[in-house]
This record gives sequence, C-alpha cells and structure tokens, in this order.
Amino acid sequence: MHSSKAAANHLPPPGGPPTPGNSGTCYGREADLDQLQALLDSAGQGGGSSLIVLSGKAGIGKSTLISAARQRFQAADMLVLEGWCSPGKPTHAPILQVAQRALEILERYADPAQSPLLDELRQSFATLGGEDGAPAQARRLAELSPEARRVSLFEQLASLLQILGERRPLAVIIHDVDHADPGTLDLVRFLGSMLAPAPALAPEVPFRGMFVLSCAEYPALLQDPMWAEQVQLVSMELTGLTAEAVQRYLASGEVVRRALEATGGNPRLLQDLIRGAAGRLSAAPTLDQELSLEPDTLILAQLLAVAGRPLAGATLGALSGLGQTALSTAVGSLSRRGVVAKSFSQGELLLAFAQANDQNAIYGQIPPATRRALHLQLADHLAAQGGDQELEACAEHM
Repeated sequence: MHSSKAAANHLPPPGGPPTPGNSGTCYGREADLDQLQALLDSAGQGGGSSLIVLSGKAGIGKSTLISAARQRFQAADMLVLEGWCSPGKPTHAPILQVAQRALEILERYADPAQSPLLDELRQSFATLGGEDGAPAQARRLAELSPEARRVSLFEQLASLLQILGERRPLAVIIHDVDHADPGTLDLVRFLGSMLAPAPALAPEVPFRGMFVLSCAEYPALLQDPMWAEQVQLVSMELTGLTAEAVQRYLASGEVVRRALEATGGNPRLLQDLIRGAAGRLSAAPTLDQELSLEPDTLILAQLLAVAGRPLAGATLGALSGLGQTALSTAVGSLSRRGVVAKSFSQGELLLAFAQANDQNAIYGQIPPATRRALHLQLADHLAAQGGDQELEACAEHM
C-alpha cells in the first residue's frame, strides 16, 4: 500500500510551479473527474496504469476538467507533470517539458546513490532536445544506429517516469496531442506502451501513475489498432452538457458576476445580452477577428501564443513595449473575454491562455515573418534572464 506521507519526506510539494487555467469547477463533469481520480488511485496502489485519451471538440471543457483533476490530485499529495503541444514547437518539446520537471524533482530529493543515473538521464535528454551531451554519452550514442539511439533515449525517459512514480503517484498530462508533430507522437506512443501496457503485457512492478492525452480529434497515429491492443487504453470523449449542468453553470457565481458587471442588473439589458450572445454564436466570429479591433490586445495575445507558457506581466510589458496604462487595458480586455487566466507565483502576476484552442487560433493567424520575429524576440529575452529553465525555453524559440 502506498504511503504518501512517507513519500512527502523525499519530494517537494506536489503543486510545483502554478499553472494558469480554468477554475476547478466542473459542471456536469463530476463523473469524468471521479473516473480520473479512481484510475490514478488504482495505479498508485499498484493496480496497473492507464493511458487516457480525453477528446472533445474545442471549448467542450477538456481544459476545465484537467484543471479540476490537477487540483484534486495535488490536494491528495500526488504529482502532476504536464507538457503542451502547439504548432511550431520543436519535436519532442512537450515530452521534454515533462522530463525536465521530473529531473528537477529527483535531483533535489532523490537518494544520492542515484546521482550517476540522473546525470546520464540529463545528458541523454539534452541530446534528444538537440543539445550537446557529455562526451562519454555522445560517444556511446554515436555507436548506435539512429533507430537504436532513439529507442535508448525513449527507454531512459520511461525509466525516469517509472522512478518518480515509485515515490508518489504520478499523472503525466500531454495537452493537445492533435497538434503534435510525428516525432512527438512516436514518443507518446512509445511511452504509452511502456508505462500503460495492456494487462497481459504488464510488468511485475507496474508504473504507479497514469498517462493522459487531450485532443480535439484522435491523431491518426493513435488510431493504429495494433498499438491500441498493446496499451491499457481508456477513451473519454466529452460531449455537450446536460440541461441540469447548463442550469447550474448559468447560476454560478462567476457567470452571475459577469452578467451584473455587463448589465448592472437591468432586465432589458440582460435580455439583450442573451440575444446578443446567441447572435454571435450563430455568426461564429473567430477569436482573431474580435481581437483585431484592439491592436494592443492582439500584440499581447500573439506574444502569449508564441511563448506557449505563462508569462509574467512585467515580461509582457517589456516585450510588447506597451506602457503601464495600455498594458493594463489590454490585459483587462483579454481577461473579460475569458481568453487568459491569471495566477500568481511568489507575488508575481502570470498570464496564460485559458483555452488551448484559443492559443492555437491566434498562433495560426500570425504571419510567418511576424511569428519568426516574435520567437527570436522571446529567445533573446529568455537568454538575458539566465538560469537553466530560461535557457531551455530559449532553445525552443531559436
């Protein structure tokens, strides 16, 4: 039986860096949330791991469900590691986000006897990310064929997650895999077969965690029936809310607060608000069309889309060149529309897209030349900050 209290002596608080996202309230998704919790509880007690594919069209609630699951898992002293797929990211980048965080945890709290293993893993992942590894590691990998080299690196990553799961139940979440490049999808498939094998193929000591993939539509590589037979696959497709869930959502404090701010409680204005919302839905304007009305707001949205991770308010101000008043106005505009979510880390405001589909919509509308210039601008800024995490993120934008 797993003892999370004992494990807490060797690992950091489970939350790690704050991750902006939707609130943890899941109207109509309580059964899905309970299912995710039950799967992770079972894996944490040695009952076998699962690969969960959480699918559903844009805006259906995948991000909200994952946010609620994250909060619940962390409150139960479980670890959550996440990576994000988006157009233009280097191959393997989402998985390397997970690997980097896993290494940071183990390097700080693992048994000193594991230091050689962690050094080897760090060098291997540097090679996988396109960096130069240590000479000895580079020579060893050079002796292997390209396919054997790739398998060796993938196996080491699976071992890293296995080691971390032995200390505390672990949820690995990869967002928006339908935007992943083929190389990243190959690695996802490999990790799925290694960490969440079908019961007949399960090792004596199973991975004490679960692997969650979110997507609007199943990528073709995940539809291979031969691969699906080799993994403990759980498909969770989100559909529209029931009438009861819609009623609870519309009566929630957040919706009521926004309606009051927009109408002052005036019944006629409330009716106009509802009619206007219905008309906008039928017209189906795109997010970038809305944002194009506010150039400063569009600049911030483009920076966040290219960054692909939370950015501090001060960083956005420096990169955008906006003054404090213009920056506050643009941030307020994005917040009122529900486009961005705010969080705080050590007293510093962080901003990120609340929905991955909004981020991808903005990213896809940025002209290629502007997109490249923004990537280079971010790389220069991150390089100037120094620090391992900033330099690693810098490499993603070069």
